[in-house]
Amino acid sequence: LEKKKETIRSKVKEMEDEISEMEGRIEEELDALEKELSETIEARDKALEIKKKASAKIDPNLLYKFERIIRNKGGLASVGLKSGICQGCHMQLPDQFVNVVRENKEIQFCPYCSRILVYEEGKEDEEIIESNIKYQDKRQSEEDEREFNEAMSSDEVSEEDIDDIEEASDDDMSDDDDLGELTKETLGENSLIADESEFDL
Repeated sequence: LEKKKETIRSKVKEMEDEISEMEGRIEEELDALEKELSETIEARDKALEIKKKASAKIDPNLLYKFERIIRNKGGLASVGLKSGICQGCHMQLPDQFVNVVRENKEIQFCPYCSRILVYEEGKEDEEIIESNIKYQDKRQSEEDEREFNEAMSSDEVSEEDIDDIEEASDDDMSDDDDLGELTKETLGENSLIADESEFDL
């Protein structure tokens, strides 16, 4: 009986030691969690202060859109635009729109998922850029031609401008006449040389 009591006392002592050790570990973990929580709260407060200062400088409508996107898109408000594909919804966007995003003059939103787009270089971008440059050059040429035609047909064209245009046209015609005469003379000389060559034969 005494032996059993001693065995029980020994087991109780071991359990008490284990409990004491567990309590010590729990205290350490609680202290670590308290410290982490305190640091997190401090970081949050600093972030909120930074947000408050930054928000004061941002257009309210844009800020509202940004916060709404964060709420609706799981916290992901801005994504990359790579090779013409939105990295948020993975939709292919038109080349002209891609070029607008690349220029980065204004904040642009994906027309499909509404996230803010950030341009990223992709292997297909050179072809897209080249295509857009050609398109813009064509548009510019058409615009220049349209403005010229409007200017010529409007009352804003002065008589002096018209005289200058007509004078330039006359000069061009005169140059053409001189070139024609020179060509005739050259052909005549060549013909004469050819005739003399026949006599030599």
